[in-house]
Parts: sequence; C-alpha cells; structure tokens
Amino acid sequence: MKITPRKPRPTSRKTGIRRKITLFICFTTFIIMFIGVGAGYFFNYRLFLNTIGNDYSKMAENLAFNVSGLLEKAIENVTTHAANPIYAEAVLEGETRYKDKDGDYIKEYFSEMDKNWAEAKPDSDLIAQCLQNRSAQRLRQYTSNDKSIAEIFTTDKWGGLVAASGKTSDFYQADEGWWQEAYNCGKGAVYIDNVEYDESSGIMSLPVAVPIRDKKGEVIGVCKAVLRVEVLFAPMMDFDLGRTGHAVLVDNKGLIVFHAGIKPLSERLCGEKEYERLVADPKKWGILKKPHGHKKNMFVSFAVVNNSFLLNEGIVWRVFIDEDVDDVFLPLNKLFSKLLLSSGIAIAILFPVAFIFGGIFVKPIKKLHEATEHIGKGELDYSAEIKTGDELEGLADAFNKMTENLRSSTTSIDRLNEEIAQRKGLEQALIQSEEKYKTLYTSSRDAIMTLEPPDWRFTAGNPATIELFGAKDEKEFTSMGPWQLSPEHQPDGMLSSAKAKRMIETAMEKGFNFFEWTHKRLNGEDFFATVLLTRMELEGKQILQATVRDITEHKRMEAKLKEAMEVKGHFVSMVSHELRTPMTAIKEGIGIVLDGSAGGINDDQRDFLDLAKRNVDRLSRLINDVLDYQRLEAGRTTFRMQETDVNALIDEVVKIMLPIAKNKNLSLEARLAPGLPKMICDKDKITQVLINMINNAVKFTDKGGVVVTTARDGDSIQVSVRDTGMGIKKEDIPKLFQGFSQLETAHVERKGSSGLGLAISKKIIQEHGGEIWVESEYGKGSDFKFRLPVRTRYKVLLVDDERDILDIYKGSLEGEGYEVACSESGLNAMDMIRKDKPDILVLDMRLKDINGYEIIGRLRTNKETATIPILAMSGYAEELGKLEDKREDSALSSISKPFQLKDLLSKMRLLLKQEVQGA
Repeated sequence: MKITPRKPRPTSRKTGIRRKITLFICFTTFIIMFIGVGAGYFFNYRLFLNTIGNDYSKMAENLAFNVSGLLEKAIENVTTHAANPIYAEAVLEGETRYKDKDGDYIKEYFSEMDKNWAEAKPDSDLIAQCLQNRSAQRLRQYTSNDKSIAEIFTTDKWGGLVAASGKTSDFYQADEGWWQEAYNCGKGAVYIDNVEYDESSGIMSLPVAVPIRDKKGEVIGVCKAVLRVEVLFAPMMDFDLGRTGHAVLVDNKGLIVFHAGIKPLSERLCGEKEYERLVADPKKWGILKKPHGHKKNMFVSFAVVNNSFLLNEGIVWRVFIDEDVDDVFLPLNKLFSKLLLSSGIAIAILFPVAFIFGGIFVKPIKKLHEATEHIGKGELDYSAEIKTGDELEGLADAFNKMTENLRSSTTSIDRLNEEIAQRKGLEQALIQSEEKYKTLYTSSRDAIMTLEPPDWRFTAGNPATIELFGAKDEKEFTSMGPWQLSPEHQPDGMLSSAKAKRMIETAMEKGFNFFEWTHKRLNGEDFFATVLLTRMELEGKQILQATVRDITEHKRMEAKLKEAMEVKGHFVSMVSHELRTPMTAIKEGIGIVLDGSAGGINDDQRDFLDLAKRNVDRLSRLINDVLDYQRLEAGRTTFRMQETDVNALIDEVVKIMLPIAKNKNLSLEARLAPGLPKMICDKDKITQVLINMINNAVKFTDKGGVVVTTARDGDSIQVSVRDTGMGIKKEDIPKLFQGFSQLETAHVERKGSSGLGLAISKKIIQEHGGEIWVESEYGKGSDFKFRLPVRTRYKVLLVDDERDILDIYKGSLEGEGYEVACSESGLNAMDMIRKDKPDILVLDMRLKDINGYEIIGRLRTNKETATIPILAMSGYAEELGKLEDKREDSALSSISKPFQLKDLLSKMRLLLKQEVQGA
C-alpha cells in the first residue's frame, strides 16, 4: 500500500501585538485618568461640600445673631417706652376706679366692662376714656414713629385697660396667659411668644409684654406691644446669595416664621421627619428635596437664634439659608468639565505616540519569530541578532544558546533512567511513611479522630475512638459531631454546642488547643476526657485532628483527694475548736490557784503551776495558729481594710516587742523612711505579720540585734526585718513559707511552735496583693522582707437602679475602707467613669436605661477603660451563664443575687488583687 505523505499546513503569520500595545497604553491611560478625575471629583466634592456647608453655616449664624439683635432691640424699645412716668401715672390714676373695693366687686366690674367694651361704638365715652387720654395719645405717637409696632396698650395691676393706641379686643386682660407671665405675681418679667395672628390689629405679629413699675420699682401694671413681623424681620429680605439664595426663619416644628411671599406659620420648610433629621445633624447643613414649594433640590444651612427671651419661653427659631444645589456646585462642575476635556485631548495625542512605541517593541519579536522558523526548518547554525539592551536581548541570547546546545549535545538516556529510579524511590518512601502513620493511627491506645469544616463533623476515627464512644463502626461514629457526643451542658453551665464552637475557633487560630471536656458515649454514659485539637493541612484544606483521652478515673481520684482534704481541714478545725474550751478552763483554773483565790500554795506547787500555765499558753498559741491557717486556706478570713500609717504601725509593734529583745540582751530599732504615703490594709493582720517576723528574728539571734526598715519602692512600700542571727541554708529557704514546716537547728531549742507563722504571713500578704520573701546567707543573718502596693482608698462605683440596695452596700463598703460612688443610671455611670475612672465597677446587669452587657462592651472597646475590674451582679442564672462566655477576661467576675457582704468583699478583693498583680 502506498502512503502519501501529508502536506505541511501553510503557515500564516499572525500580527496584532502592535495594535494591542497601542490599545493597552491608551486604555490604561484612559482608566488612570478616569480614576484620577473620578477620585479627584469625589474627594474635592466632599471638601467643597464641607467648605460650602461651613461657610453657609457661618452666614446663618451671623443672620441668627442679627435676628436676635433685632428682637432684643425691639424688646428694649418697648421696655424703655413703658418706663415713661406718664404711663405709671395713668395706671395709678386708673386704679382709683375700684380703690378700696373688695374682690367680688372688682370681678363684677371687669365682667361688666368687658361686655360694654365689646358693644361700645367708636365715639362712645368708654372708648374715648382709654383711647383719648394723654397716655393713649403718647402710645399712638409711638406707633406712628416705629412702624414695627402695630398696636400697644397698658393695663393696671388688676388687668384693666388703661390706655391703648387703638381699640383692643378685650377690656379685661388679666385672664390672658401673656398678662400673667408679664405681671408674674407682682415680680414682673419680659414676655415674648411665637408669631401669631393678632385679632386686634388683624396681622401676623409677635407679641411682647413688659411690666410697668412705679418710682419704687414695684410692678403696677403691664404694657403689651404687637410687633409687625414683616417690618421687624424686613432686614432678612435684603439678604442675597447668588442667583437663588435667600434666608428663611423657621420655628422648632419646621413651620416658616418669615419668608418673602409666604404667610407666617402657613407652610413647612420640609417634611417633619426630614426636618428632625436635619436639625439633629451636628454639621448644621444638608440637602433638602424640593423644600417649601421649590421645584429643585436646595442646599441649606442653619443656625439657632440664641435669644435668651425666646429660649426662656421655650421658643426655638432657626435661620436657614438655602440655595439651588445646581448653583452651589456650578463652579465645581465647570472645573471638572474642563478636566474631562483636557483628558480627552491628552488621549487623542497619546494614540499615535503609543502606535509608534508599539512598532519599536514589536520589531525584535519579529526577528526572534523569524529565527524560530529557521531553526524549525533544521538550520541549527542560524542565530537571532537582537541588540536592545533589555529582556528581549536576554531572550535572544538564551535562544542562541539553546540552538548551540542542540548542535553540540544529545539527551542522556542513563540520566533519564536515573531520574526515573529516584522518583520511584521517593514514591516508595512515601508509601512506607503512609503505612507507618496508618499503623500508629490504628494501634494507638488514644482515641484519634479528624474534623473538617464547615460543619465540623467527625470524618474519621481510629479503633480506639470507636471503642471509647461505644460505636458499632467508623461509619456510625462519623455521622455525628462533637456536641452530639457530649451532654447538653458542660460542667461550667455552657451549652456544649456553643463551647465546642469556641474551642474549635481557638484551635484554628492558635494551631492547637488543649482542654478538659465532658463527653457522652452512645449508650448515654458521660465521661471526663482531655482533648488536644491540632490544626493540620490535608489536600490543601485546613482540618483538625482531635486526640481524646478518658480521665474519668483520674477525676474520681481527684474528687476523693479533695474530699479527704476537706475532711482533714474540717477535722483539724473541729479538734482545734473542741480543744479551746477545756484549754480555757484549765488556764482559768491554774490562774485562780496561782493568785491564791483557792487557798495558799507552797513554792514547789507554784513552780509546777507556772510550768503548766506556760505550756497551756503555748498550746493555745498552737491552736490559734492552726485555726488562722485553716481560715486563710478556706478563704473564710475577713479583712477589714482601712487607711493606715505604716511607719506608725511599725513603731507601735517595735515598742510591744522591745521587752522580748531586751530579755536576750538584743537591740531592736526601727529605721523608717520619712514621707511614706498612707495605704489601705488590714491593720491587725499586718501587725500579726510584723510580730511574727520580729519574734522569729529575736528567737534565732543570740547577739547583735534586729533592725526594722521601711522604704518606698515605686508604687509599693517595702518593709524589712533584718537580724544578725545564724542565717538560713540555701536548701532550707524554699521550706520557710510552707505550712507545718520547721527548720531543725542546733542553736535554738524547739518551743513547740506550729511552723505556721510564716505560712500565715505569706497568705496575709498575698491577700493584700503583695509578696513576701527572705534574703539570707548561712552564718551571716537573715533579712525577711515584704512589699505591699501603695493604695490610698480603692474607688468603687456601684451601679443599680434600686436605691435601697445602693444605700445598704455603700455604707457597708465605706465601713470596710472603700471610697464609694453610686449611680441609678447606666448612662450616668458611663459619664462618671469618663470623668473619674474607678478602681472597680460593681454593676447590676439589668438597668432601666441600658443593660450591663452594653456597658461592659463599651468599656472594653475603649483603651482608657478596657482594664477596669468589673463585678457583675444578677439574679438570673441565664445572665450569669452568658458572662461565662467572657472567662478569658480576667478582670471580669460575677456574683449571684442575693449575696452576703463577705462574698461581695471576697470577689472584689480577688479582682483588685489581679489588677495590682497585672500592673
């Protein structure tokens, strides 16, 4: 059969790189310019908006100031005019109408006058009496001179009309609210109200009323003026801003008080909600959608008219400046239109430049393409000559080197076989490693299992896992999640599902997590276990490997040990208490015999009784030490913290211990640093520590003496008791502060001591947030030291909406030496914390205005308050359970209501001690 060779496919040279480079450069430039212009417009828009808003707000403030000035000037004019003696004389003269008359007569008189006034004709004597007298003529002259006043009239102190510039709607005015506020029970006050329709003058007006006083300054009547709104605020009409800008006066409800062409209080500036949002904005400017009849959106800014007369009456006016948004942003829009035009011209110029550059770039690529075609035809001597001084020249050199290698060498079959053999060896090692891991996995006595996201169910488990949980096989086990193989709640009260999620998150974050857990077998039996979660990567996915070990037996032994320790403590405490009664009786009996109350005794008898008394005293001290130690160990010791002068306390103790030192011919002195601050401590407990340390120093010193010193050490006070005794061996120092521990020495006779003195001292110092230690060299004496933090009075903030609870615990805590502040409001408590940060916050979780969780969240997110110790109070178990989720916060604890004072003090001391240690 004849085979016809295939004809080579004709090659067609593909072009277009030059075009692509040109388009790429132009497109990239366009994108950069577009982003630059857009970003510039955006940021300049915000800057421009803020600048315009601030400028317009200042203009609004100036207008508001002018409006306030106009009001004050108008009120001042009315007040000055009302002070004219003519009006006072007219008022006093008018009061003669009902002088020496009783209240019923005056009431009937005004009722009749009101009726006659309403029916009176303009030419009647009654009208002439009030409108034609000298005072009334003066009022009409005043209204003709001041066009802002539409009407003005005066009344006497009973509210009867005295004089008026025109006929008023009523004769009797004392039943009007404005009159009562201006008269003010005879004290007098300036009255001003919001814009209203005045019936007498028939115009929209602003009423102002001021008191009329006699020469002695006593209020004898009231003068009311009705101000024309359109005249009073006419200067606002002169305000001009651009083509569409103008000013508007608005009240607190959003109703327009003054605006050219709009009847006062007949229209709103904008919708009610939109107005509330606008005036609540601290920027004091914004954009309104077509406000008060405008067909376009308006840019508005405003300022409050800070007029004391208005504000005293609860009237809030705001001056608004509004302008068409298009007019406001016209300069900015023109600027960016020019920028866009400039960018378009730049791109048009760039296009031919990019085309030329593309040609330069493509030329060496064409040469390299031609060289490739020659090599493909077998012309191995052909080389690409490219001299561009860049990566293309490097590519050409590499190409030429490749052709040279093709000419001078061939592929080595042996080397290829060697690489294949190496790869097979690596594959074999990998298989062996996998088999080794599989053997360890299946034969491990620990339960090993894997969990995978996102639902974190088990995906695999070794045989020990299947056996531990009592599953039939791996398939049954992997159908469940960790929370399904756990009781509903963990021992701490948290839901197993919630706590399991938190443990998994911790392991994924840190890479591992080791913790104790209560699991449940498939038969429903609970067991205790330790769990080690380890983050691993498998096939590009992050998973967790869990290693679980059953520690139920270990927990059972721990419980038995704890029970035994409690029994031991109870036994020791009981025996000690039971011994006290007979010891007291023996001591009292010996004392009675020794003092001769039971009859005379001889010298030998007295010696034996003295010996017995000394041993009884020693046994009493032993019992007291044991009881003190047991109370400290059990946390039942009460500490009464109070402000204490440490130097004065040491002086007192040294005087007490001085006779004991003199009995051994030893010196005992105090060298105290001056100017030490007072501190908060339990004076009796610190005295007990000092007596113990000085007594030990005297006991173990044969010659020389003991020196007690104090010194300031940063934020602490350090106390030192240094002796010239035998010292302590280095290996014995760790035993010193252990309970029931005594050092055997050849120089000191054992006195039946309990060996608890230093252990008790250590507990007391630790409860104060301090530390105690010894520095000693055998044969050269010892120096026992303790350090206590300097505190004046701990500041406590109590927050609870029950006043009785605050009063009870405030008194109790102040009696314990704390400085206590109280608050019934959560928001008020936050203000108090910002002004003066407390040392500890005792917080009820259910308050009327804000809950405790939000307060804790706000404090913890502020670096200034993040470390304040917080003791949360609650009478609800579910709230205490939620607080368990925050156990990583060491400065947060909780206490269940109701509680006893000693429990509260214990929790507070623990939190304050942690704060001192953390500092």
